[in-house]
Amino acid sequence: MISIQIINYKSKKYLSECLRGLFIDLSGVDFKYEINILENSSGENLDDLKKKYPKINLFEAKINLGFGQGHNWLASLSKSEYLLLLNPDIEFVESATIKRLLNIIMNNKRIGVIGPKLITNQGKPQAYDHAELNLFGEILFYLTGLEYWTNKNNPSNVRWVSGAVFLIRRELFKKLNGFDKDYFLYGEEVDLCLRTRKLGINIQYEPSIIVKHYGSVSGGRKQFLSNSIQTYLHKHLPTNLFAKWLNLLLFKVGTKFLK
Repeated sequence: MISIQIINYKSKKYLSECLRGLFIDLSGVDFKYEINILENSSGENLDDLKKKYPKINLFEAKINLGFGQGHNWLASLSKSEYLLLLNPDIEFVESATIKRLLNIIMNNKRIGVIGPKLITNQGKPQAYDHAELNLFGEILFYLTGLEYWTNKNNPSNVRWVSGAVFLIRRELFKKLNGFDKDYFLYGEEVDLCLRTRKLGINIQYEPSIIVKHYGSVSGGRKQFLSNSIQTYLHKHLPTNLFAKWLNLLLFKVGTKFLK
């Protein structure tokens, strides 16, 4: 069984299209599934979506839990073998997307997390739907905390895949205690994938499977991403004085690109 989880925060118009495509994608599948949606205290009424799609399980948070904590809470409600995290602003553009992702992870025990290739609304590859795991990427990461992305079309073991479409084994998610509560929005999946790789478990990027992702529909990208960068650097990079100075310099440079 697979639990499909979606966090809604002021993204109802995207969520409606996401659900339409989701149920088409799940039509005729030979596995059991449940769809759990958290209205994350954004004030939107999703009752009409519940009426239109009675199979969804709808929950409401009293406060905004953020991305990671929201998914942690939804994950605690079920016992399915796999968790599929979906952003409400994704759109299914191919058939049997979920089934194909599920088949890959089920048939390879070395894979703990898998994600598809993401494309923009213009149909172009979405930058940073994954990060490369190679010698250059390793050196870049350990020296600067920055990631290396390339557009690719072959399945690869990567540093991380985007949380927009993120399939993970429940056993692994539980072992890692889910997402780190110190991240509110952005960077949670990067942190979780790093902890996954430290266990010797692979992160699979599967570009043969394509999903459209609009991106940044909830607002506040610059603020939250800046905070996540600081949290990630503090948690995972060396703490000597030179490293702190270098991290601060890179953070200031990097945040200029978030405007």
